[in-house]
Amino acid sequence: MDDVKEDTKDDMNAREWLELRKEFGDAVIDALALSAAAAPPPLLKDRILSRIASDPEGPARSASLPPGGRKILPGVSAVLVADAAWMPAALPGLDFKVLHRDEARGYTTRLLRFGPGSTYPAHRHGATEEVFIVSGSVVLNGVTLRAGDYCRSDAGTMETAAFSVDGGLAIIVSSDADQFVGAEA
Repeated sequence: MDDVKEDTKDDMNAREWLELRKEFGDAVIDALALSAAAAPPPLLKDRILSRIASDPEGPARSASLPPGGRKILPGVSAVLVADAAWMPAALPGLDFKVLHRDEARGYTTRLLRFGPGSTYPAHRHGATEEVFIVSGSVVLNGVTLRAGDYCRSDAGTMETAAFSVDGGLAIIVSSDADQFVGAEA
């Protein structure tokens, strides 16, 4: 019986809402809706959870997000890097956080932290690589890149060992097809 009362009350609120929209316009009503906190109808949580459970992409897409990842809208996601732990790389002094993994293309976008004195070995690019320096500095192919600098390397090009004297933070989009060269191979 209580559920019936709630549904009737919700319907009445919806009718009133539509009438207000008609009388005052969408922009005014939207502004009013954002200006005051209101308790949602009691059945709203159940409806939202039911819709999430019935979304065929919901659980699968959430499972594919990296640590700290959030599904914002269909086809839109974000990574809150503060919610993801740094993972140690196989190389000393380097840590990373995965921002995106494209399995189909074999690409990973990661936040890579270079500790002071750390080195990433020489390698051949299996596909295009992009590097954007967020903070600090990193030396790539003999050029010191600082915060805001960007480097793009085409497939097949060689990169000499990348290193950081004082430490740096970079966003790197790289391919699984990269190959280490020299003694590290």
